[in-house]
Amino acid sequence: MPLKSALAKSLFTQNVNANLNGVFLKPNPEGDFYIKLAAACNAINTMLTNFSNGNISAVMDSLTPQNYLSLALVFNGLRQSASKYPNYELIRTSIAISLQNLSQGVNQYLILLETKSRLAVAQEQASILSDMTKLQAYLDSLKAVRTLFNPSSQSIIKAKIKPQYATYIKMYGYPPSGIFDIDKLAPILNSMTAAGQKIIV
Repeated sequence: MPLKSALAKSLFTQNVNANLNGVFLKPNPEGDFYIKLAAACNAINTMLTNFSNGNISAVMDSLTPQNYLSLALVFNGLRQSASKYPNYELIRTSIAISLQNLSQGVNQYLILLETKSRLAVAQEQASILSDMTKLQAYLDSLKAVRTLFNPSSQSIIKAKIKPQYATYIKMYGYPPSGIFDIDKLAPILNSMTAAGQKIIV
């Protein structure tokens, strides 16, 4: 099964939006790309509504890395001539940017959670400094660790970047926001699929 079909099927079966099944999986004799765009827009609207209501976990469940790639391919597949259909392309691009913004919002939320966790640890450590009993217990625990274990040699883990993103960075540079542009990423995915390369999600 081609990457586009496999990713799209995964997206649809997770019920990001039921309307997508009817439009993308059934023949469309009229070939009305506005109808297809509207169906894709519904999927994004569902996530935008969840995000604005503070239901970030629902957005994270829907906007997995695999589903992001699926939607990137869908929106890129709906691309039309900007000179022939300028208003349509403005709408399609706006929706695609909304998807990228959602992804950025999810990333910022994850950073917030990590920051809160680090703050809790920092507050706990600060409380030790103002309590002599806790401080002495902490120092004693450090001594015990030093006597039980030999200093371990540190190793550096080599960072691995997925091929599609490595190609993107080589062609366009790293995106300042950390969110990869859909219209630039999708052709890379299509090219890799055509060449028989495996897409690592």
